[in-house]
Amino acid sequence: MARGKTYIVRVPATTANIGSGFDTLGMSLGLYNVVQFVPDENVKLEDTMIDAEGEGVDQITTGLDNMIIKAMNVTASKAGRTLPGGSMYLINRIPFARGLGSSSAALASGVFLANLLMGEPFNRKELLDITAEMEGHPDNAAPAILGGFCMALIENGNVVAERIDIPSQWKAVVAIREF
Repeated sequence: MARGKTYIVRVPATTANIGSGFDTLGMSLGLYNVVQFVPDENVKLEDTMIDAEGEGVDQITTGLDNMIIKAMNVTASKAGRTLPGGSMYLINRIPFARGLGSSSAALASGVFLANLLMGEPFNRKELLDITAEMEGHPDNAAPAILGGFCMALIENGNVVAERIDIPSQWKAVVAIREF
């Protein structure tokens, strides 16, 4: 981990439970959350300073209650490591509680950040397993981690997933009502 380096991850919104593929089919969308993190060895992970703009900023929690921080902590624990805190800047474009995978995006962001900070000890499949374990829904976790259109299920505690590129002529339209 480089001192003063800014680590940046960008994770897509997802939609899942597509058609008859309940809890198995999902796809990424062209809407992204961005997380910027600057580690500081003098700050504990749970004391990370969070600043944000965009969707749901008034609902963002701090410390280990924050889904990104929690995912970073869990991922580091799985590697037998601890991570420093620092300062985090969030650009939230994915609305909360609207079926667009905001929780999967937050968890995937934390998993990716932790992996980067530790020098990438986990491969993409392992990152998917960690994210899906925390999320509980591989149909949202798989497209957040792998992108594209995904078929995914959990078998013996591990995610089995297949990714298919989304044809360029497909366009997703999302309408979010006020209630």
